[in-house]
Amino acid sequence: MCSRTEFSSFVKGMKSIYTLPSFLPDRESIEAWYVVLQHFSYMDLKKAFTAYLPVNTFPPTPADLIKYLVRPANKTGISAWREVMTAVRKYGPMDGRLASESVDQFTRDIVDSIGGWSSIRNCPTENLGFLMRQFVSAYDDCVQRETINLLPDTLRRSMIDGDSHMMLEGVQI
Repeated sequence: MCSRTEFSSFVKGMKSIYTLPSFLPDRESIEAWYVVLQHFSYMDLKKAFTAYLPVNTFPPTPADLIKYLVRPANKTGISAWREVMTAVRKYGPMDGRLASESVDQFTRDIVDSIGGWSSIRNCPTENLGFLMRQFVSAYDDCVQRETINLLPDTLRRSMIDGDSHMMLEGVQI
């Protein structure tokens, strides 16, 4: 967890680069950032900012920095579905084992959750769109759960417990 002293140092560093008066203009803005980012270590915040800085012209948001710290599956449900359909076409209707081996474990798990390779191969063309939506929804839900699981425990608990008082009111500096 990042201490208030470390966080103040972190904010000073960001403000020395992003000098617009509208970037973290007051104590309340800084406090809101602290409430969200305090769950990460000072070194992790510095790494995230260092990664963000060279490829972005606008100041970051807390979510921008968190994206650099929490990296779940690197594809969307749609791109995973494309891989599934490529595997089905490539390995034909008979070899689910080779099709399964051609995708990552995360994608295999989602295929299994919607009925497996045979349900995809045997799906009538007119129902394929429905099956695709089912797969994409399941995939994206799993990515979201995995992302939440990658967050620090203290942040995850405040999200799951719905501690809106802490998230909205913050902790006084």
